Amino acid sequence: MGFHQDSYEDLVPDNAIAIVSLGATRRLVFRSLDRVHEQELALEHGSLLLMTAVTQRGWSRAVPRERTAGRRVSLTFRHFDRASTSTRRGSFHAPEPTAASDRNADDAGVRPPGR
Repeated sequence: MGFHQDSYEDLVPDNAIAIVSLGATRRLVFRSLDRVHEQELALEHGSLLLMTAVTQRGWSRAVPRERTAGRRVSLTFRHFDRASTSTRRGSFHAPEPTAASDRNADDAGVRPPGR
């Protein structure tokens, strides 16, 4: 993924963005917006990166493509301002969480190995 910044427009002010990395280790490169400075770190399996709005205002970031990179999933958590989001894009409602016990593995399409 090339250099980019997230929009903080609909987020609760002064809240951080949390990113959990699962799977293969990947490089994350931060570059100052004036393109003078770069910092690099390794996102290892199970790592948690916390980015504040201050980081976002001064830096862009990228996960450079690597031909030999293994599989990786990145989970991003943001705290949205419901009032801001609902006034600009219509009604915003997060789905209600459901308990895992409400359904069994067969209902979810999950099959144990060998079945």
